[in-house]
Amino acid sequence: MASLPHHYPQLSLHLADRSLTPLVTSSSPSSSSPSSSSRHDALARLASSALGVHDAASRLGLGAPQRVLVEYGPRGPLLIQTFLDPATAGAIAPRRPGRQWPAPAGSSNSGGRRAVNGDYDRRDDGDQRAAYETPHTDDQAHDNETEPDALPPDVPPMLLGVIIAPSPDEYSSARRATVRLERIGRQIQESWVAEGGQPRP
Repeated sequence: MASLPHHYPQLSLHLADRSLTPLVTSSSPSSSSPSSSSRHDALARLASSALGVHDAASRLGLGAPQRVLVEYGPRGPLLIQTFLDPATAGAIAPRRPGRQWPAPAGSSNSGGRRAVNGDYDRRDDGDQRAAYETPHTDDQAHDNETEPDALPPDVPPMLLGVIIAPSPDEYSSARRATVRLERIGRQIQESWVAEGGQPRP
């Protein structure tokens, strides 16, 4: 787990639970380097904002988001937030095969596809919008969602990940890192269940 950030030194990676305890991270809070400490604080704040996005989407009846992609200008950095929520179906199961991610507008592998306000050209309808999909989108599904504190004791805690790429050129690496970070998160959740769990934060 700890070796994942070393495979992607150009990216910033962070995996945490709802209490924002880091499980995998590119920087250590105990580092004596001011820049490393500042980087860790920034990742922790982004994890906190990701948790706010998840909870706000649920309160608004939008369902539980799976991933959120944020672009900062044509050549700016990319931010990916990913959520492993046990309250939604398939949270521990891998993503469905055949799903593709929409490429950011400034990336070299965009294939001419551009996003405007999160909606892609209708010619790319379907797979190309996977990063914006949620497992529940109607009010009834939202009403049936379970709050974290009401989950059965054998359900693992929700985990959330933050992946930052310095530019659209690193988008492919960011996608691969996201998938691997999600895989690690699911392994943590599965181990949590297998070992009988721990007190929920």
